[in-house]
Amino acid sequence: MNINFFSPLEQFQIIPIISLPVGFVDLSIINETVILFLMFIFGSLIFISFGKTGDSSFTIVPNRWQTIVEEFYILNIGLVKCNIKTIDSQKYFPILFFIFLFVLFTNAIGLIPYSFTLTSHFIITFSLSLSFF
Repeated sequence: MNINFFSPLEQFQIIPIISLPVGFVDLSIINETVILFLMFIFGSLIFISFGKTGDSSFTIVPNRWQTIVEEFYILNIGLVKCNIKTIDSQKYFPILFFIFLFVLFTNAIGLIPYSFTLTSHFIITFSLSLSFF
């Protein structure tokens, strides 16, 4: 497989990495699948690191990591309170926080040269919006 990256638009090509045809269905592993898997691993590691018991990483005097996490929290809780004007607006915070982080990190990965931007494909944005609708 010869891939030449001469155009910035070539990053939007879907490239099959492992081809798995099963009858009339193509279950190939493509570059989009690899990026989604990496996002799952990265997100899992972040949330596992938050769930440690007995961890004294969050202290009164914040370090850089705690400052970044608190800023994401403040930003998202402010968005939830401003846009959902009900008493129970706090219950929508976890899912909106997940959507925010997913879109943020997938677009940040797309800034790396010759990487793949997931949100540039209609099927990702459509399936994300349909599943939450």
